[in-house]
Parts: sequence; C-alpha cells; structure tokens
Amino acid sequence: MRAVNLLPQTGRRAPGFRGGKGPLLALGAVAAVAAVGYWGWSSHQAVGDAERDVAAAVAERDDLQRRLGAFQQADAREAEQRLRQGAIVGLAAGRVNWERLVRELATVMPRDTWLTNLRGEADDPATVAAAATAAGPNAAAPRGVRLDGFAYNQRQVAQLMARADAVPGLGEPRLTTSEVQARGDRKVIHFVIDIPIDQRAQDRPTLTPVSAAAPTPGATQ
Repeated sequence: MRAVNLLPQTGRRAPGFRGGKGPLLALGAVAAVAAVGYWGWSSHQAVGDAERDVAAAVAERDDLQRRLGAFQQADAREAEQRLRQGAIVGLAAGRVNWERLVRELATVMPRDTWLTNLRGEADDPATVAAAATAAGPNAAAPRGVRLDGFAYNQRQVAQLMARADAVPGLGEPRLTTSEVQARGDRKVIHFVIDIPIDQRAQDRPTLTPVSAAAPTPGATQ
C-alpha cells in the first residue's frame, strides 16, 4: 500500500522552517545592548561636564580669594599710611616756633626792662599727635609763656604787656604778680606775666585762642 497525504498544500511546512521568534529576540538583544551603551556614554558625558563645571567653580573661587587677599593687604597698607600721616600731622601741630617768639619778645621789650626767667610750656608731642588725629589738623591745646623779670616802674610793665600782645602767636597777657623790691639804692618792680599762645605760634594761619593758665613747673626753659 502506498501512503497518501490528505492535508491541503497550504498547511504543509517548508523544509527547514522552525518558527519566526529567533530573529526578533536577537534584534531585541542588540537594541538593549545599544541602549545600555548609549546610557553609559551619556552618563560619562554628564560626569565629564559636571567635573568641568566644578573645576571652573574652584578656579573662580581661588581667583576671588586671591583678589580679596590683595584688597585686604592694600586696605591694611592704606590704614597704616593714614595712621602715620596722622602722627606726622599731630607732631607738626604740636611744634611751637619758640625761637621766633623769644626773638620778637626781645625786640618789643621796653628799655630798662629785663627778664630773669622766660618759660614756655607746650604739650607732650604724643598727646598733641593723638588730639590732632582725632580732631583734625586744627586741633589746639593749652600752652603759654611766663615772663619773670624786673622794671623800674609800673608804666614799663604795662608797656611790656601791650607790646607783647602785638606779637603774632601771643594772646592777651595777664599780670600774675607785681611787687616792689629793693635793689641796691633804688626800688624796682618785680613782675610775673603769663601769656597764652595760639596756633600762630606754630606759624600757622588758623587762629585758635587757648587758655591763659600759667605754665606748670618743669616746662621748657
């Protein structure tokens, strides 16, 4: 007997055909590998960009710190310069031109009037420097001159006071004491005159009158 194939021709399988899912699985695997590769590449790129941003931020921070340090150093130098300038101005403000004052006093003294002691008082330079730094270059402090001498009469004493008042830098004289003393065969007037000084005594144009208080012991002779 011979076998007969009763199945229709369309239902027969072609020789070697085993199904259609294998190629699809292969394509899916390739796509998954590509996706993972792209994700890894994108992550690497993102990490690189972040590292570059961090490096730029660090460089900017270092530059700002360098500039801030330079500014602080410059500010400290400027402050030190202002302090030195204030000290110099203060020392200059406390310097009195005693040589001129004595010379002009000697020029205006009446005849038959003489001094046995002339004492000038000025503030300590450190004190004047501090006052000038705090109050500016026009700061003034009490200073004065004391004249201790003799004349033959009260008119000469009054004349000395009037002439001393005309000396630039000297204020209004004040007669502290005046007494008659015997010198040999005649009588003389022993006087003590206190004269305040102002900023003109420092050969400065600004006038700031000061107290007429008498100089204290230990002042400049």
